[in-house]
Amino acid sequence: MIARLRPILNHEKENDIAAQSFTEERGEFNAIVTSEITEKPTYNTIEVKPATDTLIRESILKKGSQKFLVKIKKYQIPSIGEVCNIRGLFKIPENFEDFNYKDYLKNNNIYLLMEFPEMECNGERGGFHLQNILVDFKQKLNKIISVNLKEPQSSLMMGIIFGQDRLFSEKFDNNVRMAGVSHIVAASGYNITILILSGSKLLKFLPLRIRLFLLLFLIWGFCILSGLSPSIVRACIMTSIALIAMILGKKNTIHVTLPLTAFIFVLIDPKIVFNVGFQLSVVATLGLVYLQPALSNIWKKLFKKSSGFVEDTLLTTLSCTLTTLPITIYTFGTVSIWAVVANCLILPVIESTMFLGIFGLIFLKVFPLLSTLLFEASNVQLKYFELVVNLIGKAGWGYWELEKVGVIVPIVMCVFLVLLCIYFYPVEDESHNFYLKISS
Repeated sequence: MIARLRPILNHEKENDIAAQSFTEERGEFNAIVTSEITEKPTYNTIEVKPATDTLIRESILKKGSQKFLVKIKKYQIPSIGEVCNIRGLFKIPENFEDFNYKDYLKNNNIYLLMEFPEMECNGERGGFHLQNILVDFKQKLNKIISVNLKEPQSSLMMGIIFGQDRLFSEKFDNNVRMAGVSHIVAASGYNITILILSGSKLLKFLPLRIRLFLLLFLIWGFCILSGLSPSIVRACIMTSIALIAMILGKKNTIHVTLPLTAFIFVLIDPKIVFNVGFQLSVVATLGLVYLQPALSNIWKKLFKKSSGFVEDTLLTTLSCTLTTLPITIYTFGTVSIWAVVANCLILPVIESTMFLGIFGLIFLKVFPLLSTLLFEASNVQLKYFELVVNLIGKAGWGYWELEKVGVIVPIVMCVFLVLLCIYFYPVEDESHNFYLKISS
């Protein structure tokens, strides 16, 4: 691992040195747009990579050496993969008051930014051809959704189906964050979960192996449509390992696939252990695997029975919320008591909302009237989503921003959760239970 880390650190050092040499220099270079447009209130941003080696003063900007974050005007809409000529001033990102923005971008291999440069795009496309085609197709589908649904319902639908990063009003965006449901309308592993659940039901009539192969193609097609978001790529790899194991006739054991997937990612990029998104996805999965069964065991001991809603929604949401809480407290200094409530109210309708949106798109040309009815039905559910989020926002309490959170509180929480899992995790035969048990 140390041997793997050395070249990465050397590459990072080279990029840092290169960034310093270009800082506050004006330059002109041809670049390939490597990301979709991210909308901001007064401007948009894109990520680009140099398409050719370019001499800027006495330094060479190497082809594909690093990514640049480019702020562009609202009317500029370059497509992913498009080759553009860019002329402007290179700058080093500055940190915000309470956020290390420079390190955040560095984790994404972005060391420099340009603000509102002159940019000319000639329509030529480069990069990953299949990704360009699928993202263009997704943009056409997004336009159809925008025609059939008003805001914020259209943006919510795009987030649920495609993980599309859309610009909400500042008030609604704050309410979504306070309610703890950002994962539903952003590119995350949750999109893959919904896709697998929906796809499994749609393809239930097929033999198991064919169904699993189709699900593999489905999730990776979605991954490319999403713009290869790191969180979705991670979820796709983990899900693919599980699906391949099932295709080969092996019992899917997350106890093996989770550490194997984490090891693969760390082996490829050791710096990923410092990536908050990676940390959250791993501990959330750990919560589903170990804490959820433990909470289910506690529930059954207290109430003697359970239900589908309790098992699939309440305890699942609670387990993910509890296991990610130490990281969110330490990293972001925020706590919301509304996450469990909001997710329990919203998650039961999300799968059907995705179904309605997808079939609304499918039937648009063949049965326009049916498509309209499906979009209207999804609109009702999306308004319900909006209502829940806004009611929580109006409450005005239950969401706290903490200051100067040390490591002690998160560590104590982690120890408590581990002991809870050890003591209450269900085993088939208690006589074979070699876990540490606290005598009662």
